[in-house]
Amino acid sequence: MLLDIYRRKLYSEGFDVYTAADGNAGLELIRTVHPQLVILDIVMPELEGYTVLKRIKRDAQMRNIPVIIFSNLSQEEEIEIAYQQYQFLFDENGGFIDYSRIKVRDRDGSLILTVNLSADLVGYRCEKTQKVLDFAKNDHDPGDFFVPICRPKNGKLHLRKGDFYIFFTKEYPRVPSAFAAEMTPVDVRAGEYRSHYAGYIDPGWGHGRDGSVKGQPLVLEMRPYEDNLVLEDGKPICKLIYERMTEEPDVVYGEGDLGSHYFSQFGPRLSRHFRK
Repeated sequence: MLLDIYRRKLYSEGFDVYTAADGNAGLELIRTVHPQLVILDIVMPELEGYTVLKRIKRDAQMRNIPVIIFSNLSQEEEIEIAYQQYQFLFDENGGFIDYSRIKVRDRDGSLILTVNLSADLVGYRCEKTQKVLDFAKNDHDPGDFFVPICRPKNGKLHLRKGDFYIFFTKEYPRVPSAFAAEMTPVDVRAGEYRSHYAGYIDPGWGHGRDGSVKGQPLVLEMRPYEDNLVLEDGKPICKLIYERMTEEPDVVYGEGDLGSHYFSQFGPRLSRHFRK
C-alpha cells in the first residue's frame, strides 16, 4: 500500500521510480540502477530497513547514495520489532524475555527495568566520612566509604533523602553493536538515576560482537529526592532507551584494549578504586 502510494506520488512529480518488494531485492536494484536517492521503510520482508542501510553504507559502490528512512510505526511498535529481532533483555538464567512478558511499559519507546532486592547482596549505601578518596589508588577499603545492603527480609527498603545508593537490575540487558542505550529515571521527581554515574551504555554491552553474551545486569546509582522512599523487589527502577548507531563501531564494549572493570559484573559492583 505505502509502496504504491509513494511510487505514484514521485512518478507524478517527474521522477524515475524503481521499487522493490523486500530488502534483498532492494539491494540488488540499488547495485544495478545506482539511483540518486534511496527511500527505505523500516519494516520490509527478509531484511528490515536499518539492516539494508548498514549494507548500503558498507558497500563501496553504494555508500555515497543519499538514503531516507521513513516509517508509519509508533515508537512502541518500532521498539517491539527491534526488541524481538535483537533480543534486548534476558533473565539471570540466560533465558530471553519475550516482549509480551514485559508487564510495565510507558509506551514511549523505552524499556522499563526493575530492581533486584532478592540477591544476598542487593547494593551499597555511601557513608558520610572525612576520609579522602584518592582516585590514583585502586586499593581503598570499601568499608571506609560504603555500607553493604543485604537482602531485606520483607523485600522492601526505605531510602533516605539525599543519600547515595548503588543497586542493580533484575533484567540482564544487552546492547547490540548497532545500538547505544541511555538509562533514565522512571520518575524524574523521585531521584537521580545513573549507570556508573554516566547514564550511557556502550555498543556491545552484554552482547559482544556476535551476540553470544546473554546480557548483563546494569548497576545504577540512585540519590532519592524524597524522604522514606520505599523500594520493593521487582519495582520499576529505571528506563532504558535504545538509539541506533549511524555506523557500527570497529571495537565494541569489552573487546581488545577496551576491557572494562564492569565487563564481568553480575551484581552491585563498586568502581576499580576499591578492593574486591
